[in-house]
Amino acid sequence: MGCDTKGIVVTRCKDVRDISGRIQDAINNIKGEFSPPREFGKVNWKVNPEYSPEYNHLIFRFKDGTDQRQMFVHLDCDCDYKELGKKSIILNLGCWGNSVELMKGFLNALNDLGDCYLHANDCIDKPVKL
Repeated sequence: MGCDTKGIVVTRCKDVRDISGRIQDAINNIKGEFSPPREFGKVNWKVNPEYSPEYNHLIFRFKDGTDQRQMFVHLDCDCDYKELGKKSIILNLGCWGNSVELMKGFLNALNDLGDCYLHANDCIDKPVKL
């Protein structure tokens, strides 16, 4: 098990299509202002999320420059981070490269669903409300 960058959205919204669409839009709209000189917004993104009804999560695979990235969005982890709220969704991205900047972009796309928290490194940090 490695260290991850996590995003937590305290929300009752568990609509797969809504959440998936918001994250897809965020991936397509992320610009390179936080990752020069890689021309972050000009990479070839694959934005076809996979949905696993058995585990009730989404998987996004995409590129950050030349880095291959994968993010899980867990819709049924209400017991995790329960100190932040009763219902939540959790975004999980490996803690390396531009993981913090990417997660901030994803949380920004979801912020009208509820309070958003960034857990930059789940091995050492605590979640911070954005």
